[in-house]
Amino acid sequence: MISKKDWIDKLDDKTLDFLLNNQTALDEMPENLKIKLKYMTKRFDHESEKAQRKTLVFQFVFSFTIIIILLIGLLIGRNTFLYHRFYSMCKVIKIDGKAYKIVKGKKYLLHQDDIIKEKTSVYTENDSQIQLEIDKKSRLELNQLSEIKINRLKKNKKIINNSFYLKKGMIKVRLAKLIKGSLFKITTTELIINVIGTEFEVNKSIDETTITVIEGKIWIKPNLDQSIQKELLKKNLYSQINKIINEKVVLTKDQSIIINSSDVKKFDIMLKETILFIKNIDFSNQNDPDTQKKIMAELDKKLFQLKKSYQALIIPLSHDKDENNKQVSNSNTEKTIDQRIESTHNNEEEGKKEVIIRKLPFNPQLQLDEKETSLAIDNNNIYITSDSNKSLTAVDIKSGKLLWKFTHHLISKLTSPALIYQKNLIISTSNHVFIISKQGKLLKLLNINDGPVYWAKPEIHNDSLLIPANDILYILKGNSLEKTNNIFNTSGQLYITKAKPNILYFYNINSKKLAMYNLNKNIVTHQSTPLKHRAFMKPVFANNYIFIADSIENIYRFDTTFNDQNSITLKLPAGVVSEIIYHKPFCYFIGNDGVFYKLNSNSFDLPQFIIQVDKNPDSNNYLVKKPVLFENSIYYCSDKGKLFSYDLKTTETRFLKIPGNQSNNPLICTPLKLGNVLYFIDLNSNIYTLSIH
Repeated sequence: MISKKDWIDKLDDKTLDFLLNNQTALDEMPENLKIKLKYMTKRFDHESEKAQRKTLVFQFVFSFTIIIILLIGLLIGRNTFLYHRFYSMCKVIKIDGKAYKIVKGKKYLLHQDDIIKEKTSVYTENDSQIQLEIDKKSRLELNQLSEIKINRLKKNKKIINNSFYLKKGMIKVRLAKLIKGSLFKITTTELIINVIGTEFEVNKSIDETTITVIEGKIWIKPNLDQSIQKELLKKNLYSQINKIINEKVVLTKDQSIIINSSDVKKFDIMLKETILFIKNIDFSNQNDPDTQKKIMAELDKKLFQLKKSYQALIIPLSHDKDENNKQVSNSNTEKTIDQRIESTHNNEEEGKKEVIIRKLPFNPQLQLDEKETSLAIDNNNIYITSDSNKSLTAVDIKSGKLLWKFTHHLISKLTSPALIYQKNLIISTSNHVFIISKQGKLLKLLNINDGPVYWAKPEIHNDSLLIPANDILYILKGNSLEKTNNIFNTSGQLYITKAKPNILYFYNINSKKLAMYNLNKNIVTHQSTPLKHRAFMKPVFANNYIFIADSIENIYRFDTTFNDQNSITLKLPAGVVSEIIYHKPFCYFIGNDGVFYKLNSNSFDLPQFIIQVDKNPDSNNYLVKKPVLFENSIYYCSDKGKLFSYDLKTTETRFLKIPGNQSNNPLICTPLKLGNVLYFIDLNSNIYTLSIH
């Protein structure tokens, strides 16, 4: 039998509910049981009320949290809307290698689709590039070892106000056309660049800025000392100076400019001196008219010199003129322009290297041609092959003094460079091979048919000299001559490249095909499909690829066996006749448009425009004028009368001033290196050396 206590303890909700709702049952219960039930009922009501309060509190907290989340969402949405309304969106769209952003002194690795805000610096590591997109319309491409600070990304509807500071390296800008009232500005230590809507490149090295306009137009002015600019705000006092330095200088398509920081500092000093002179003029003293007249004449002289120096500082390198471009190009500014482009002694920050260019004391007095001149060199002499002179000339390597000149009645046209082979000089023409001593004496004359043209260069292989000709290869061994069978069975000049031991790569200009050739077996082992257009260069074997470019608009990449599935053809802005230089992982070349290009050999996508190096490009010149790799830089003889250099490590570009070439005679031929010295020549046969210390 269940006790009273057990019965009460085991009383369930259903029975309790019955008892509480049945008065007869309650009346029949003992008094103490009735009291207990009432106590339990009261406790039950208390627990129910407590649970209900907890539920209400939970519902309130939950509802409040939802409201807060909605408010935060609305606030974020509103702020995002307002941000996009008043700020330009800068987004990472592509990264090759590694790039970082610096925010408040902290460095963060960047990834594709990252958003970059103002007051942020972006920099790239070696062999790395990054592309930024602004408002889905404009693009900034930052090259390797470059750094830019995004100072301002303001926007009001469609009117933008963007400002950037390029600390170092190179940036290429493709900017959509801006509406009236918009401002897009890039500043370096030397220059302030304002853009309307264009495509251009800015290259910032240690001490100079180079700008090249690809499309559209930009206007520029020097970045002058801030203290000077504050002083010049007193417009009435310095109205004439402001008129000089605020003159709108416009660069248009294919124009470029190089401004050196030392030249800007020199102009700052001249400007300060002129300002000080004006401040010391007592304009209230009218008692001595003669003195006042002298002072004003002196002021006019200073203002004239200031204007002349300013125009020389910002004159474009290109001779192309736009009707809106207020550039000065008279001969009076030539010397100043030379001074601002480059100093002869160039100190570089890293390693404090000094680049020294010297002119040899003597001139051999040759009338040379840009199209058909080449150089050869040994420890004692420089040898100049010149078709315009129908001669091979030797000059002393130290002095430039003429030693001897070799001519022959059978030399009707020189179309192949002289080469040093077994202590002698070899000249190959269409019908003969001349073996000449280093004293200028003819040692032997060999007859050939359809010899080399288009300045196809012979190659030394073991003890033999390989001379490319009309679809055959002549092999000179000592004084005897052999020849191979036809390579492609198609008439056409061959270009050759040595690859692996006893493996050559040929190209035939008429069949437009490449072939792998085994010298031991004297057979073609693999052959490519034809190029789209004729090429006039030897193939480049590098990184298990074969590279070649045609003379119209394409560059090609093949695997070593010319498998069609692995071949790629890339369209270029211009054809290429000058040689391709490979330096992992990039291909470098001068286009027939006179532009120096860079192309990633792995991705093999859009080539990068570096800078315009020739003002009057001619594809015929590029048969003999090619870039050369020397001391981790690429050098090229520009027709601007300067030696172009591109540092492969820092990506800095320079146009080095040539001492003794004040009239800027075009530099011709391919520079030649001997030890730690580079030799080159100008159109008037002046010979120069470049050395790095």
